[in-house]
Amino acid sequence: MSWHTSMILIQQPDPGDFVPLLERLGFSGGQPNETVSFEDATSSMALGKSVAHADGWTIICDPMFFTSMESLDQPDNQVWSPSLDQRLREISASGATVFGFITEGASGTHGFTLYQNGNRKRMWLVQSGNLLADEGTPLPEEKECFGKGGPFDEEQGLLMLMEKICVPFDTLDRIEFQLFEDHRLLLMMDPKSGGGGSDRGNTDWNVAEYDKAIADLTDTIWQAHYNRAHAYFHKGEYDKAIADYTEAIRLNLELRDAYRLRGHAYMRKRELDQAITDFSESIRLAPNDGEGYFSRACAHVEKGDRVRSDKDFAQAEALGYKPK
Repeated sequence: MSWHTSMILIQQPDPGDFVPLLERLGFSGGQPNETVSFEDATSSMALGKSVAHADGWTIICDPMFFTSMESLDQPDNQVWSPSLDQRLREISASGATVFGFITEGASGTHGFTLYQNGNRKRMWLVQSGNLLADEGTPLPEEKECFGKGGPFDEEQGLLMLMEKICVPFDTLDRIEFQLFEDHRLLLMMDPKSGGGGSDRGNTDWNVAEYDKAIADLTDTIWQAHYNRAHAYFHKGEYDKAIADYTEAIRLNLELRDAYRLRGHAYMRKRELDQAITDFSESIRLAPNDGEGYFSRACAHVEKGDRVRSDKDFAQAEALGYKPK
């Protein structure tokens, strides 16, 4: 099984109406459109956030990983955006335990968070086997879920951890979820849908919704290409990595790291002129970042250009960059 979804589970009495909770999490403007199964709620084809309540927990599923325009500045080593992270802290401050996880099989991205008493007690995140975050004291349940003798992969480990902390998988499989349609996904699946709104004669409303949908989707899509490029790079599939970095750059021309990382992919292919071009663009976008100069210096070394490499190495050092 390979999933592409995320879930947030909040320990609380049945709220009855899920709309205020979604608004508190920063996702407003929706009304339940239909009921769906757990399988459909966690499908990558789900057209929005699906919410249910069982065994004292409110469960929210989202194939878009709870992204929004506020997620633009989300660091690579965080499970959630800073704004959503703060909201989850605030909810847990009222006495609720909040558990959440993401799992994305294509890029090998898996992680979870646990909030209690207004604090993020635990955060763990891996991508393509690389540990990106390991914050807080490991939970007692983790040893069985991820340790020796545990499940075969991170995805199974996350599901087992969810069962031990929150709700059994079998319970989720038996209940129905209310689907709150996401206008971004509706637009992506059916551009004629108008965002799912019933007031299709209101042109101003539709234009605003289209603008937001396009911005949100563009953000989500470039991040997906950027993350998948990392995965391809670490697998040694440099052509595919270059293609995804190129698409991410097309959607976001200010991605200095994408230029630099694409340059490293070109270096692995011995296409040194292309690599130097990308490193130079990375430097143009971030002239005070020594890593770009250091990367370009390495490419010059490979070309045998000692003069240019020495100059770039010196500039990287002057900017305080130290290779890891």
